[in-house]
Amino acid sequence: MKKLLIALLIVLPFTIFAQNRTKVAPPKKKEVKTFPFDSTTMKITYHDVISLPERSKERIYNRLKTFTTDPKDIIKDDQANGIFTYKARYSVKYPSPMIGIMHSGTVNYEVTFKYKDNEYEFTVTNFIHKGQQGDGGELENKKPACDQYLLSPQGWGAIKNQALAQNEALVKSIIATIRIP
Repeated sequence: MKKLLIALLIVLPFTIFAQNRTKVAPPKKKEVKTFPFDSTTMKITYHDVISLPERSKERIYNRLKTFTTDPKDIIKDDQANGIFTYKARYSVKYPSPMIGIMHSGTVNYEVTFKYKDNEYEFTVTNFIHKGQQGDGGELENKKPACDQYLLSPQGWGAIKNQALAQNEALVKSIIATIRIP
């Protein structure tokens, strides 16, 4: 009898704790955003075709021209065939291989518009990092083109994260700006 009582006293606390255990929801998976890739060129490429009813080719062209003000940035301006291409850049800041120091650079890219009455399409591609300390090169690369002592994996990751955010904002801006009458 004593043994049974001792066994119950030992097992009883475990059963009480087991019943009071609360269920914990599994952690939500964080959505990881990635760059869109063109399967043919294997380059980061943003592309879309937008319909603009009752918009003339000329009106669309005039709106496209607002994206660049420097004639040196225009690569191709063929209004007769409905093609407008320009180069642009945005600044990035990222950690250097030496802790506590930040480097800066730019990500250069090209935007091409093809347009006709009531419609345009855009392609944003050729993203290349240029840095003061070293060039990372094409953003498609897993590792930067320059030495890891000039651009660390953390710095390369920071550049790509900023590029992803900048590119998404650029695409939204293109769509919103051209929709304006």
